[in-house]
Amino acid sequence: GGAWVLGAGSASEVADWTEAINRAVLAQNIRPCDVGVECTDFSDDHRARFTHPEGVRLACAYGSRCYRKNPQHLRQLAHPGDRDYRHGMVHFAAKGKPEFATLR
Repeated sequence: GGAWVLGAGSASEVADWTEAINRAVLAQNIRPCDVGVECTDFSDDHRARFTHPEGVRLACAYGSRCYRKNPQHLRQLAHPGDRDYRHGMVHFAAKGKPEFATLR
């Protein structure tokens, strides 16, 4: 088939498409996770059943003192020095505080 370009349809076609997507999501019984950005359940089953905020990661509670170096942990939680950590795209749990290295 030919290429499909988002936004190439009329406003009513876009509204119909949006409604169809929303119905498909509801049909799959996908709903927002109750704990949102603070969710620490990274299992495939949980992530398939619930939506989570995008663009913001939960900060590792241990920060610069974290001893876990496996790639999966480093992808799931933000640590000092990560690009998103430096740009403020991290959520800190109730007692968490950002850590920024300084010479002073």
